[in-house]
Amino acid sequence: MDLKRFIKNRLSVVIKKVEPLETLKKIPKKERCGVAQNPNTPPDALQELAGDKNLYVRYEVAQNSNTPIAALQELVRDADWRVRRSVANNPNTPAATLKELARDKDADVRREVAFNPNTPRET
Repeated sequence: MDLKRFIKNRLSVVIKKVEPLETLKKIPKKERCGVAQNPNTPPDALQELAGDKNLYVRYEVAQNSNTPIAALQELVRDADWRVRRSVANNPNTPAATLKELARDKDADVRREVAFNPNTPRET
């Protein structure tokens, strides 16, 4: 079986049922990134992937418009500025979370907050 077909089959299995975090962790990073960026990934799986140890998986979760608010609120405290910037750019990030990100130490994060339509004017 070629690699592309294997990944496509594996992704469809992961997306059809929410696998426990331990199972998701066993999937190679490249596939977890694919699951995290897929707009059809269920919110429960994205919530689990928000706690992934890999930066790029968390980055993809933060960008996904299907990511639940609870996961976005968790990722707002991520150590990596790229993840926080993606949360600031996500169209589903609530106003209160954007207000918190407006005080971020990183200028790129603050800039994304300014461009998010959910950001309150007074921020």
